[in-house]
Amino acid sequence: MNTATMILAPTTKVTSYAAQLQVRSHVVLPLLGGSAAAIVGAMLWAVFTLKTGIHLGVMAIAVALLVSYTVRALSPRSAATAGLIGAGLSLVGCFLGSFFTTTAILADYQSVNFFEALSLVDITVIPDLMIYTFQAVDLLFYAIAVYVGYRLSFRQPV
Repeated sequence: MNTATMILAPTTKVTSYAAQLQVRSHVVLPLLGGSAAAIVGAMLWAVFTLKTGIHLGVMAIAVALLVSYTVRALSPRSAATAGLIGAGLSLVGCFLGSFFTTTAILADYQSVNFFEALSLVDITVIPDLMIYTFQAVDLLFYAIAVYVGYRLSFRQPV
């Protein structure tokens, strides 16, 4: 093994590792941050609905705004996956918002803590619960939320 090979080998490994970290940062960080934003937005949606007594579909768009700005802040400038992450997590946030709202209303009705009610929910009844509380107008707000989540997750070119 000559000296040039010995000198170049570690540099190649470092470059490869740096490339792997860069690829991971395009997906992992926006995915984790966007997931946290979707959960927080869904909980705020439930609190708003419980305190006001009004279930607004516009809250789906608010969740999408929170998710998309979080994904944008955590994505590198050239991340092509940001829009897909933002759209997908916005939709997840909408479903969580509806589920958390229903759970919060049931918890309030039963006079139990929200987290206690959440722990008592049988996973097998969640689809039936979501179908029962679903309204046709929800499709419109979910579609707008997915669009907003996709569109606003990209960083604007400088």
